[in-house]
Amino acid sequence: MKNKRIVAFFATVVFLLSFAAQASGLVIIKYYYRANCSWCDKEKPVLERVSANGLAEIEFINCDGSLIPTPTMKIVVNGKVVRTFVGYTEFNELYKVLKVYQ
Repeated sequence: MKNKRIVAFFATVVFLLSFAAQASGLVIIKYYYRANCSWCDKEKPVLERVSANGLAEIEFINCDGSLIPTPTMKIVVNGKVVRTFVGYTEFNELYKVLKVYQ
């Protein structure tokens, strides 16, 4: 029972932090991946570069066991999905889209 409360507490904190970031106009990339996806592994350095350049905050979402194709990225600005990428995306392509929202 105690573990369920702890999990619920952290889920609430993550939700509130995500909501606050979206409300403040930050650009967030919701990145859907699978642990054993080679294309997802290839995408991670691209996302690290995006984050290091301050272009967006990355929210990693493991979707093992779901039907979501991976890798998938949803670009969220002010709480709304403005663009979705399905499959591997090069840094330059992602950069062009993210610069519009800076």
